[in-house]
Amino acid sequence: MTKDLQGTWWASRDGDFYTSGPHDTREQAIFAGREDFDGGAFHIVEAGIAPLRFSAARLIDQQYFEDDELFHPGASGADRRGNCKAADAELQEMLDAWLVRHADTFVAPTMFAWSRNEEFIPAGAVGEREAA
Repeated sequence: MTKDLQGTWWASRDGDFYTSGPHDTREQAIFAGREDFDGGAFHIVEAGIAPLRFSAARLIDQQYFEDDELFHPGASGADRRGNCKAADAELQEMLDAWLVRHADTFVAPTMFAWSRNEEFIPAGAVGEREAA
């Protein structure tokens, strides 16, 4: 699936939050990781970026109505009625517009759409370059 995709390289101290990047090559990610993480061990990954997006459908269906019993405990069936598609579309437009105006308020405004070639890099001297 990701075979033909062009990604950038990222480095992370813990393998969860990739704070160093984007880098064009694996070697640049390793060099930056050595400096950014003071010569300690770290992880690298090649990844493609997905734009930050909030989902009205997920917000409504999974978090507030369909997956819990907040509104009608013990009742079965949908928690909504009427023209839900139009209401959801309007909410999605509002979320998208809000995000355009305020995306810069997020510390990490990017997420990975895909990743590959994750690798653990052992501790080494700061600034040391590794061979490919």
